[in-house]
Amino acid sequence: MLPTLGATVSKSFDSLFRQMEQEMERMTRDALRRFDRDPTRGPFWQPRVDVCETQDALLVLVELAGLSEEEISRQIDITLTADNRALVVAGHRQEPGEDGARTRCHQLEIHFGPFERVVPLPTDVKFERERLSATYRSGLLRIELPKRPPEEPRMIPVGGG
Repeated sequence: MLPTLGATVSKSFDSLFRQMEQEMERMTRDALRRFDRDPTRGPFWQPRVDVCETQDALLVLVELAGLSEEEISRQIDITLTADNRALVVAGHRQEPGEDGARTRCHQLEIHFGPFERVVPLPTDVKFERERLSATYRSGLLRIELPKRPPEEPRMIPVGGG
C-alpha cells in the first residue's frame, strides 16, 4: 500500500512542479513582451486565457473582447499541436477606425494588432481531437475539448501451440 501512496504523492508533486514551470515561462514571456512592442516582428500581445476541466471536457476560454463573430471566424486561427500538448490561438484585432481627427490619449491599456497565445494543455487529460469545438460570445472565445472515455483493461488471451 505504501508504494502506491508514494507514487501518487510523487505524481502530484511532478504535476505541481510542471504547472509552476509553465506559469513561470508564461510570466517571463509576458514580461519580455512589454519591452518588445514592435508589431512588424509578428505577434506582440497575448489575450488572457483560462483552462478549466469539467467531468466531460477540458475548456479553454480566451478573452477577445471587441471582435465581431464575423471577425472571429475570418481572422482567428485555432490549432491543436500534433502531440495534443498545446493549443495555439492566433489572430489580429483591428484598432477601431477614427474619423481622421488626431487623438490625444492619456492612458493606453487595450492591445490591438496581431496576437498569439500558446496554451499548454494538461498531459493527464485525454480528449477526442475530432470533436473539438469553438464558440464566441460576449467577448469570450470558448474552446471545448471533449474528454475521451476511460479505457477499460483488456484481457489478452494466450494461444497455445
